[in-house]
Amino acid sequence: MECPMPTINTNDAKIIRKIFEDCKSIAIIGLSPDETKASNMVARYLLS
Repeated sequence: MECPMPTINTNDAKIIRKIFEDCKSIAIIGLSPDETKASNMVARYLLS
């Protein structure tokens, strides 16, 4: 069973703005407990 991936023009600033305005949550995949890793820094920033 295959599911086609939706296409989106990621160069369109209006579309990107709309996505971020409508987004209520953000997932960080591969969040690290290591404070020197970028994923940890991003998570701490988002929580602050």
